[in-house]
Amino acid sequence: MRKLLVIIPFFMLLCGAQAFAADEPVLFPLDMGRIWSYDDASADRIVSLVKVENTSTVLQAYVFENYNFSRRVFYRDGNKIYEWKEGYRRLWYDFGATAKATWKMTWEAVAVKPVAAGTDTRPPMPAEMKDINDGAVMTLVEKDVVMKVPYGEFNGCVHFNITRPGFADAAYVDEWFAPGVGCIQRTRDTIAGARTNQLVKIYVPEPPSPLRMEVSLDKETYKAGEDIKITVSVKNGSDKPVTQKFTSGLQMDYFIDGSYVYSKNHASTTVLTDVTIPAGEFKQWPFTHTAKDFAVPPGKHIVTAYMVGTKVTASRGFIVNYNLTALPAGVILAVKTDKESYSMGEPILFTLTATNKTTAEVTLAINVMTVKYAINDMVFSQDNIEIMAPVKELKIGAGQSVTFDMKHTADIRTLSPGSYTLYAGLRGYDGMASAKFTVTSQYSLGIVSGIVYGYTPEQSASPVAFVPLQGAVIKLTAVMPKSYDAQLSSLPTTDKTEFSATSDEKGLFTITGVPVGVFYTVTVVKDKYYTYNETIRTLTKETQLKPVLKPVQIITEKDFNYKIHNLLGLSIYIGTDQTVYKPDSQVRATFRVTNTLKDAVTFTFANDNYVDWYLELQNEQPIKILPVVQSEGGSVGGTKKALDVVPAPLPITLQAGESRSFVRQVVLKGQVKETGGKYSIRASLRYATCSVTGLKPGDVSDYITVLVVASPVVSQRIDANGHSNEMVIDMKSTQQASVNIVTRNTDVSGQILVTEIMDNLHKPLDNKRFVKMVEVDADADIRDNMENATIRIYFKPEDLSSPAAVEKLVIAHWDDKADNPKWEILESRVDTVNNFVVATTSSFSSFGLFESAVPTAVGEAEVPLVFKLEQNVPNPFNPSTTIQFQLPAAGHVQLSVYNMVGQEVVRLVDGALPAGVHRVVFNGSRFGSGIYFYRVTGNGISATRKMLLIK
Repeated sequence: MRKLLVIIPFFMLLCGAQAFAADEPVLFPLDMGRIWSYDDASADRIVSLVKVENTSTVLQAYVFENYNFSRRVFYRDGNKIYEWKEGYRRLWYDFGATAKATWKMTWEAVAVKPVAAGTDTRPPMPAEMKDINDGAVMTLVEKDVVMKVPYGEFNGCVHFNITRPGFADAAYVDEWFAPGVGCIQRTRDTIAGARTNQLVKIYVPEPPSPLRMEVSLDKETYKAGEDIKITVSVKNGSDKPVTQKFTSGLQMDYFIDGSYVYSKNHASTTVLTDVTIPAGEFKQWPFTHTAKDFAVPPGKHIVTAYMVGTKVTASRGFIVNYNLTALPAGVILAVKTDKESYSMGEPILFTLTATNKTTAEVTLAINVMTVKYAINDMVFSQDNIEIMAPVKELKIGAGQSVTFDMKHTADIRTLSPGSYTLYAGLRGYDGMASAKFTVTSQYSLGIVSGIVYGYTPEQSASPVAFVPLQGAVIKLTAVMPKSYDAQLSSLPTTDKTEFSATSDEKGLFTITGVPVGVFYTVTVVKDKYYTYNETIRTLTKETQLKPVLKPVQIITEKDFNYKIHNLLGLSIYIGTDQTVYKPDSQVRATFRVTNTLKDAVTFTFANDNYVDWYLELQNEQPIKILPVVQSEGGSVGGTKKALDVVPAPLPITLQAGESRSFVRQVVLKGQVKETGGKYSIRASLRYATCSVTGLKPGDVSDYITVLVVASPVVSQRIDANGHSNEMVIDMKSTQQASVNIVTRNTDVSGQILVTEIMDNLHKPLDNKRFVKMVEVDADADIRDNMENATIRIYFKPEDLSSPAAVEKLVIAHWDDKADNPKWEILESRVDTVNNFVVATTSSFSSFGLFESAVPTAVGEAEVPLVFKLEQNVPNPFNPSTTIQFQLPAAGHVQLSVYNMVGQEVVRLVDGALPAGVHRVVFNGSRFGSGIYFYRVTGNGISATRKMLLIK
């Protein structure tokens, strides 16, 4: 299937050359660089022209390149289109044939030179030329067809059909060609059902302009209100004169910061309506921007010029200073960098010196920040400049100097290779000294070292009770955090992107040869300890780390799965220590009520059984009512007390801002099904009366959803730490997922729990086949600081229904906060090289990986009269098989697979399907050998068949 998808688009996009004779129809004009795009986003393009020597003439052949960068050669000979390869050709399209005419697409040798008597110059036919199209039967079905596609309606179309005997997948292909355009529609019958591609647009890239523009200014920094002299130069880089015609007298325009446009206040720059620039010469347009035109405020700005009516444009940055006080006469500034050349990412150390060359002491007024600096046109705010000790007065004695040592790091701004000018001065005063330096494309190497600590189980209650850990494996993996992608695109790369070390008996480790200025995820792993994860950036020659690992015996008091709602001035919280459990796991649930009113709130109870706890299988009646447990202030009670007499009402009073927590711990074994499922843990405060008006008994309650998974799951709890506003957690080797969190605050830390699940415990997603699911949980420290997160889920191609399914993979987020919980498909991107799908989210929950494996009907003309469920093919199978069924009418249908004991192991279809024939692939790679049943239900139908999986 993959090979077919690579080859076929060439013929979809095929257009013949211009007619060889004047009376031949120009069906397919070939324009260099023209791209035809289809509704599945695939596109091919012509990349070059070559010469093909026929026995009688020399023809132009066109080399096509598709989105997989494979190339094939075609040429036109009259009304026929041939594919050419190594002295052989085969006929594809014959536009001069009559309707219903057929021919086989077989390779035939073509002599590259005239054949002499008794000689044969035909080359040997390569074995690899016998592909799936060799021997296919082509039929010209009909001519003069009217076709309507999203790009428009076309008359005089030609309809071809390709039949590939012996191939079950895409055995039949229909193509429609429009005169002067090419293939506008293509339909193929695949194992996943009929698939149609239609022409949606034609993109003709403009040839590159020979004109190049530059914008220069009379200086790089200006005083507020000072005139800005702008010179725009346009050079003709071609070997011929270029004439640019203008529709009005306005030839050149500019704008500042995307807001102020020069021509708003000026009618035109010249009365001329065209300009000719000789070959290799240039023309200049001078401007003087004044405060009267537009007062540019202090700060960093961009001026952009453009030639009217063209895409020729260029920009330049400049700085407008604040109205500053002039330095006293005789005070001289000088700045010097510690060296003249730096590697990428290396810190730039510089010293600003202020010298008093007068014979009297000078006093300068300085407010908090002493030094200001800029690099080229990049101005750095106070938040990014190394903070000096607050100084209100700076005194410089006669003939004396004062120095300020500063540092610019890649954390403030990464500098690409090139030449730079550093400007530095005293804040609040006019005038800056400058020094030049360069940044090379080389990188410097540094050291990452530190000591690994771990809590001991018996000391886990104390946050400072930790000891050095021996044998911890520390791994550094180079990463490119999301928010730094553009800024770091020019960072140096090396063949070595991973580094590792093992801590010694003192917990010490050292990793050498680590490139400076690069981001890394630090992963620390040791048996019986939770994995530690931190995102760092090596900004200096030596980077120190002190990771602290928590033993698995420690039971965190943090809830990873929680929700909060407000009720008449009360905040109701319910949470569990995580979301995913095994059928024999222990669950810790917390129910908390907080008074957010100004006045106290009082509840009265008939006895000291304050909370009712329920465990429910969702969408069914409660299967278990948990024993009532008394708990105050977070303590866990025992069994229900036997009461001889009814005591006086027991009160609980919550002052303004006060909370009361109730905790329940329960072992799921015996309480839930061994096959697992989706459960709710519900808590209800069982008070008799409440001082809040309108609050009735039973109102103070809520539930939280947990997933009980019987199949093998891989779960990992991580202590995560972020660098700056970025936190990268890479779990490709364990959970086949990674999470890149962008936080609102800097240096956020917390715990995150990621679980890979092979079963869909939520609702099916209409017309999508479930592949797997990743559950992401994080504590409140991370959730409350999260701006957004990028989720990456890796997949194995063999787990998909077909090679073609990889292009249609999507990530969906389970939204359980809505009134109708459902899957919401996120905007997803598929990486077919590294086999992952990536999407961005603003909240954590379940993230499902789905493929569009449910087919559409084969067409109204083939709508069956009765329902039929076919035997799967092949049967027995390993690991995949195709299930086919036909529907006489559209409706909601479910297709499920069951094991021998009647348990549903996977639901392949659950959604609305049109009438027609449908095929669905079942991949049994993660199931054991044995007999399985597949069943189709819904829309008044029901049928079951048996199949055999043998491994």
